[in-house]
Amino acid sequence: RADPSRGRLRNFIKVALRNYLADCQKRVRSQTRGGHRGIFSLDALPKGNTPDELQDFRGQTPDEVLDAAWKDEIFQRATTLLRELYNLEGKEKYFKVFADYFLTGADTVGYKDLASRYSLSETDISNYLMQSKKRFREIVISLVASTVSGTESLSQEVDWMFGDSKP
Repeated sequence: RADPSRGRLRNFIKVALRNYLADCQKRVRSQTRGGHRGIFSLDALPKGNTPDELQDFRGQTPDEVLDAAWKDEIFQRATTLLRELYNLEGKEKYFKVFADYFLTGADTVGYKDLASRYSLSETDISNYLMQSKKRFREIVISLVASTVSGTESLSQEVDWMFGDSKP
């Protein structure tokens, strides 16, 4: 029953999630002594979701958890699309520079290191990063645009995605 004219898809998902969780809590409270509950095996978790690798969500509201997951999913898709776009254009090096600078999590990688690694000038590194950031942002905007209606909602959502405002 999602209606784009009534607001953002993410807000719809949040309300649906709240309602689902409320229904689950009702069911749990109505069961006595856990009679209908199955056993959850931590050994059955897929790779990447072992207890040591799961994010600790304590202290976060369900809205905050969903917001983080939403942003992560959009950024993951945008990263994949940027890689595919550069591969199609034969500009794999652009993506490698972008990934090494923004996605590795290493705070110490600089233009000089990247220039040496890829046999480019620091000016080229700067240009590659500037173009890649612009294209990444355009991809994120197009992905977000498919989940909202109206330019105001799009602007608010994009501002939030890039940390310029609250959700």
